Amino acid sequence: MTVTKEELEYYANTMLDQLTYGHRGALKAMLGTQNIIRFEFEYQGYKQPAIAFDFKMSRKYKYCRIIYQQGKDVYAMQFLDKNGKVVTEFDEVYFDELNSKFSEVTGLCLIMPRIVNW
Repeated sequence: MTVTKEELEYYANTMLDQLTYGHRGALKAMLGTQNIIRFEFEYQGYKQPAIAFDFKMSRKYKYCRIIYQQGKDVYAMQFLDKNGKVVTEFDEVYFDELNSKFSEVTGLCLIMPRIVNW
């Protein structure tokens, strides 16, 4: 199944919003993310919408790939090392588990701190 450019953008934005609870700036602010790539990825024999982004502050992982499994309405998460090799992978991650799964695996936080005036 191939998705159009508009559909790919829609799925990518949805994945980013679900991962960051709508605060996409957290990727850059909290993780030092420089690149967010939106693309189709061959996963389990099907072309699926996906995003990938780099992040710093982890010795084991350098990239995260999130793949939307359209038929199941769940995600796959892959954590890759600096050479692009998949080190850790999760299949069937629900949208509300994306953020906590990322933090659990990497030890990094994606929630922007709230600054309150004194």
